[in-house]
Amino acid sequence: MNDLGPKLSKLILVSTALNAGLHLAASLRTRGLRRSALFFALGPGLPAVGGLLATGPLRPLRHRVRYRVAGVPLAILLG
Repeated sequence: MNDLGPKLSKLILVSTALNAGLHLAASLRTRGLRRSALFFALGPGLPAVGGLLATGPLRPLRHRVRYRVAGVPLAILLG
């Protein structure tokens, strides 16, 4: 099976980045800069580890979305 087309991959990435930006803005407003930065730094950690395990040594799945960081789609990390 082939990867998704570039248009659909861009749409997924843009919508996920917009979602992450809105959540970061809301967190800044309610929690402040320090706690929001910590939350935003740790937030992608769990999906990154899970994605690396799933696409790396365990290999139970293969992501079909473009724009990957170390094999994990950027949209998953921002989600």
